[in-house]
Amino acid sequence: MKKFHKFAVVLLFAMTLTAGVSNAQCYETDDIEYLVLKGHDGLYSEPRQTNHFYKNKKGNLVVAAGANIRLVNSFDMGGIVENSMDRGFIVPYIPTDITGQSRGQYNVSAATSQFFVRGASMLKNGRTIEAYLSLNFMGKDYAPELYQAYIKLYNFTIGKVWNLMSDVSVVPPTIDYWGPSGNGGFRNASVRYENHITDNITYGASMEMPIVNANYYSGSTHSVAQAVPDFSAYLQYSWGDDMMSCVRLSGVYRSMAYYDDILFKGQTVDGFGAQVSGKANIIPNLTAYYRAIGGFGISSYINDLSVLPVDMVQNSVIGDMTSLGMYGAYAGMKYNINDDMFVSATYSQSRIYSREGVKPSPNSYKFSQYVVANGFCNVSKNLQLGAEYLFGAKTNFDGINHTANRFSLLVQYSF
Repeated sequence: MKKFHKFAVVLLFAMTLTAGVSNAQCYETDDIEYLVLKGHDGLYSEPRQTNHFYKNKKGNLVVAAGANIRLVNSFDMGGIVENSMDRGFIVPYIPTDITGQSRGQYNVSAATSQFFVRGASMLKNGRTIEAYLSLNFMGKDYAPELYQAYIKLYNFTIGKVWNLMSDVSVVPPTIDYWGPSGNGGFRNASVRYENHITDNITYGASMEMPIVNANYYSGSTHSVAQAVPDFSAYLQYSWGDDMMSCVRLSGVYRSMAYYDDILFKGQTVDGFGAQVSGKANIIPNLTAYYRAIGGFGISSYINDLSVLPVDMVQNSVIGDMTSLGMYGAYAGMKYNINDDMFVSATYSQSRIYSREGVKPSPNSYKFSQYVVANGFCNVSKNLQLGAEYLFGAKTNFDGINHTANRFSLLVQYSF
């Protein structure tokens, strides 16, 4: 009940801000109205630009609020994704032992609906400051959860935001909340700096809250608080109409801490990874997009691997841990039939490698494949319909394979 009261206060505040509003338009300038009305800067499924905004009399403050109501009907066939309908089509959650398991599943959910407030103001020195807050409803019994919350000022972004390695501008559009198995999108508390070298070349660097998922062994190792942030950086080249085509090179370094119960002292394991991602307009209305990331101890940066304790595992020396090799990748295309309708298809995979003979248990996850084909139609400015087919295949280290299929229907209303 307390959570509901807090959410009600936020909603009432937003409604107050948007009282007596003006109709929103898409501005091609860098003024504060454009910063507020430009729409989402995350995944495709996030709220689009709002229809209304509030501007103060001095003209140096603009605030807008909006919501994305997403109703998703899902049907699993020929295998299911167990206990993850609200979170998405997570291939590692396909049951390993199908004995006694249902081969079909139906679910309807509105948990991925979102509510947001965005504001921008002009400082006395002429610079702008931007703030964004959004909630979804993926907590227990549809309880609101913080989705993003950040402030942008002087090329810095501070708060909970999509991590720097996510490169959300090239993530495939999906009804599925989770997305491709080899994707790497997650939101994290961070401090980020981004800037331009030229009109075509941009770069960025960040310090991010470390998330370490490891397989600790009782009496040999245990977890400790992480003392070193993750460090990420990228260099991007963009070209074409509105710089819509791009290629980005990214890297991440991690120092992951644990406690050695045999030597009675703290230890660290290095993790690092490299990534290439991008998109390009091949012919009119057809866009290709891709991403490939590989490294050691970077499971938190690869969708399907992020739910597994494989950043560090026990090696042959009792009390000692090592990082495993891993990678994730996807490639796909999107075709715009017209201004209100498009279709897309993507293939993705992720894999864990043994290292110097060290690997998870034989019946644990090794490799996944994820295939998605979908279509979206904007019935009106605010209403969108979508249909999607998903296929997932999971292979364990012992060679056993398991699959699942899903068909989803989307009704989405934005305001």
